[in-house]
Amino acid sequence: MKTRYILFISLIFTVLLNGLLFGQLVQITEPNMVSEANIYEDPNGTRYSELVTFKFKYKMVNMNRGEVIVSENKILYPAFRQLLNSLRNQFGNFVIKKAIPDVIWGDTIGVNKRTNQSVIVNDLSQIYRIYFSNPVPTEQVANILKTHSNVKYAEGPIIAYLTISPNDPWYLDQNYRWSFNVINAETAWDITKGSPLIGIGMNDLFGGVSQLHEDLGSKVVWHNLTSFGNHGIITAGVAGALTNNSTDIASLGWNINLLLDMWGVTGVRNLVRMGADVINFSWISYSPSSSLRDAIEYALQHGRLCVASAGNDWPTPPVVVYPAAYNFGSLGQVIAVSATMLTNGVEDWVTNFNYSPGTDPINDPTNAFIDCSAPGTNYRALSGAAPTGTVHIWAGTSISAPFVSALVGLMLSVNSTLTPAQVYDIIKNTTDRIGSNPYSGIGWNRYLGYGRIDAANAVNVANGAPPKPRGVNVTTSPNLHPFITWEPVPNAVSYRVEKYVTYEIGWVQIAQVSGTNYEDLNESICVPPPGTQCVEGHWVYYRIKAVNNQAKVSVPSLKAGIIVSGGMPDKISVEPPSNNMPTVYSLSQNYPNPFNPTTTINYSIKTAGLVALKVYDVLGTEVAELVNEVKESGSYSVTFNASELPSGIYFYTLTSGNFMDTKKLLLLK
Repeated sequence: MKTRYILFISLIFTVLLNGLLFGQLVQITEPNMVSEANIYEDPNGTRYSELVTFKFKYKMVNMNRGEVIVSENKILYPAFRQLLNSLRNQFGNFVIKKAIPDVIWGDTIGVNKRTNQSVIVNDLSQIYRIYFSNPVPTEQVANILKTHSNVKYAEGPIIAYLTISPNDPWYLDQNYRWSFNVINAETAWDITKGSPLIGIGMNDLFGGVSQLHEDLGSKVVWHNLTSFGNHGIITAGVAGALTNNSTDIASLGWNINLLLDMWGVTGVRNLVRMGADVINFSWISYSPSSSLRDAIEYALQHGRLCVASAGNDWPTPPVVVYPAAYNFGSLGQVIAVSATMLTNGVEDWVTNFNYSPGTDPINDPTNAFIDCSAPGTNYRALSGAAPTGTVHIWAGTSISAPFVSALVGLMLSVNSTLTPAQVYDIIKNTTDRIGSNPYSGIGWNRYLGYGRIDAANAVNVANGAPPKPRGVNVTTSPNLHPFITWEPVPNAVSYRVEKYVTYEIGWVQIAQVSGTNYEDLNESICVPPPGTQCVEGHWVYYRIKAVNNQAKVSVPSLKAGIIVSGGMPDKISVEPPSNNMPTVYSLSQNYPNPFNPTTTINYSIKTAGLVALKVYDVLGTEVAELVNEVKESGSYSVTFNASELPSGIYFYTLTSGNFMDTKKLLLLK
């Protein structure tokens, strides 16, 4: 009995020791840094990660094309299997996966695209990745692997530094970055960061500060002001703050220039005269001023776009506001912008903010005036009270409007011939229909208009590509395979179907079709007969890209997913997946407890990675392995059947990355 207690105490001590080690590790983060897996550092400067990559010099594993998981009994050399056992004893559990599953030994002949000549190319079939349950000292593990004569190299995760993601401090702060993420700003910047030949005119309230804010600086190419500061500096920063300059905030407009003038009719005309391509109005009026209407029509006649806020929560909504509600038929209209907010990962209309009194934007555009929406809450803005620094903005359509103005500037940067009506049509047809309020048959509602802007989609369409497909959905075919459908895209001649199964492989094109549906015959869905139960399945996701007759490709659609090779989900999960995305790791108490002989264990994974869920007896002996595989971020449930175990106390432990939690369960027979 004493020996058993010693063994159990030893197990607890090992768990505590690992916990102390993980507590000493600090995750490495640097501006613009990305890596294949999380990287940590201990107080001595030793780096840790859950991933180590290595390559064999010669064929070492018998694997078919497309296989991913390495079965260790297929490794041809016993000495290497022994080395792996040594690694497992020293560093804990792991799985090995092939880095590039679609290549096999002997795929070393290629064709040079420039010369069209056959050439010998590097063999990529023998690159493998080890995914550990916990962070390990990567250099130490790599050195152990390299002791085998057939290992060509071994290394930790690749670290890279993005050249397109701005290094502005508040952009790097994830609390404020959501505004850029949801509109796909970085993908838009891959197409264009904006042209300095395009200018956004800010028709706003300025004054009170003698100097221009330092994070606007050279971006302001013209102004008609005696002093700066106030509301106008806040909104100007949203549209065109200096970006990638290691100071304060980033702007969607990046390289686009700014022109500043006081709010009102005179300012509109001045901005037109001085060459503004877009004029932003982050203010509202409740009366339809004729002079303001004339000035805005003047701007549209000159081919200038006008963008305006739809109003906040005063006075009591809904109410028509101007200049947002001005519409001039075929000449164009002011693009009216409402605000969105992100709450617990879910994006929606800002509750109690203004919305359209009318319901028919086609026949009654004045009362049904809201056209689109953009992020407008939890925003870090340039200070309007000083020439340096920033302020927190809780909410306001004053923030949303300049996001759209900057988007218009990006669109004109790739196609300066677009008319106001054409720009409006592109924005209307490239939004994401987010939020809890339903959209009408024409894809409009009173709160968000035609939806929240997608900058990448709009800029790509302005550049000649088709819009991304909407309405992607996954159901089960009669043959029990995933069946993907989507809405047709005008002028599309084909569609690319892409699938995502594991985070280390990413998105892979699996088909190109001319219709608007596809059945994935490589995946199966379990429908259990009465009285039986399917084993736990895994999620696969699909997205669609449209291709036009000029071979230009849309940005990807929102994704849709389904559980395959396991039990059917309660519902199909369609992007945005944030509705049920966990923000923390968690392990719930099993239910029922006590139990006989089955009980259910629920757990949540914050970040995709290798997950292990195991059951131990009081001696620390593993009695059941419930989960040991890579899981996507999400919430899961697993049933533990203890019919072959004796009554008693057991412990179950969940590990994923540097998270570990253990709970007790009681089996009573």
